[in-house]
Amino acid sequence: MKLTRRSVLVSLCALPLAPACTIAPPSDVPPGDGTPRAVTTGGPELDPWVPPQTLDPTAFAWGVQSADATADAVLLGLQTDEPVLGVRVMEATAAGWTEVLATDDLATSDGHLHVEVTGLRADHSHAFVFITPDGRRSDVGRFRTALGEADYRTVVFGASSCLGSAGRPFPTLSNAAEERLDFFCLLGDTVYADGSINEAQYRAEYRQTFRQQGFRDLTASTSLVATWDDHEVDNNYVPSDPAIEARFPAALQVFGEALPYREGPGGNGIWRSLRWGDVLELFVLDCRSERRDGNYMSPEQMDWFKQGLAASSARFKIVLNSVAIQDYTAFFGEVFIEDRWDGYAQRTEIIDWIFTEQIEGIFWIAGDYHFGSLGTVDPPGLRGDHMWEALAGPGGSNPLTVADLFTPNEQVPFFIVDWTWLRVEADPVAGTLALQFIDGDGEIVQERTIEA
Repeated sequence: MKLTRRSVLVSLCALPLAPACTIAPPSDVPPGDGTPRAVTTGGPELDPWVPPQTLDPTAFAWGVQSADATADAVLLGLQTDEPVLGVRVMEATAAGWTEVLATDDLATSDGHLHVEVTGLRADHSHAFVFITPDGRRSDVGRFRTALGEADYRTVVFGASSCLGSAGRPFPTLSNAAEERLDFFCLLGDTVYADGSINEAQYRAEYRQTFRQQGFRDLTASTSLVATWDDHEVDNNYVPSDPAIEARFPAALQVFGEALPYREGPGGNGIWRSLRWGDVLELFVLDCRSERRDGNYMSPEQMDWFKQGLAASSARFKIVLNSVAIQDYTAFFGEVFIEDRWDGYAQRTEIIDWIFTEQIEGIFWIAGDYHFGSLGTVDPPGLRGDHMWEALAGPGGSNPLTVADLFTPNEQVPFFIVDWTWLRVEADPVAGTLALQFIDGDGEIVQERTIEA
């Protein structure tokens, strides 16, 4: 039987795990209510685990990925031409690296493999590796499980977007990999697959990106949380275009193969939420593939988004948003207004709703524009002036040099025309987000601490 993305995940859940892998977080911890708690530390971070097998850089040229970590589970994946693989997962403990999963004879499908590992302990660092039957191995990956309900500490994560070919091999991502982040957000345009028409062509584009050293360094260092934008399908595509509709299934299929994610409730499964205790909740939006009937996103996604924000007790609600919701009309005017939130009535709808419902702790992160910046969603005096948004990246695409001509103002205090990544420290005790825009040399180009 040909294994689909979904069937690989489901079938693996039925595989026996090593006994240590069944350890679960305590079940008697009451639900969080957003009140401050004593700061916790979680499991230790150890020196990297070194497995005994020999690295095969040819068979595993596209690195390894972990994604959408929860308090007790994670998705693992990789691209490979090997037909059968095993996987080993280790947990970092006070006694050293301890094996929690060892399984073999996993069949790959169309050049990829997905594994869901369950029963892990919350807020613990893990290492993993894929192994061939004859003893060759992949890169060693690292991820950290999300905070449990009783955990309360500063969460540190990163973000970037727009990985065009100009910035290869993506030194900004190599720099981010040195941080041992809790997770890293890919905000769209991870590949530039414009003109691809079938699965083979889309897969080739992902392999070009994944084999870059910076991308391999990043995905080996932490788990990913990914959404998409236009270039994963085609430049500035319109979903109702018949030519796009014909190849859209191939683009969606290969996106899911390359970047594992937990399928959300929508038709494409991309919009979803992920929780890190009561510290933060990630709302991953699909702001590209549902643009129909004058909507920026489907009414179903908008309702889900509102309900999630209203119900969340997390101190920070982090919204991953491929194209900025900030009002950039002072800089762009009407140029490409149909390609951003500014051109849609739903922008006013969501901002007014957040204002009326008095939802606090929202922080937006976006990409797409090929420059970095930080600003409030609206200029001073308007309803969105209490919310902040950062533009992260570009990680590899040519920076938009015209942004050098923009004059910063009270709403948008700076623009960064350089390859950078965004580092965020979310401190629930202080109620602050410490932001750093960092280039490929590790230099901090801009930094700000804001309250959310």
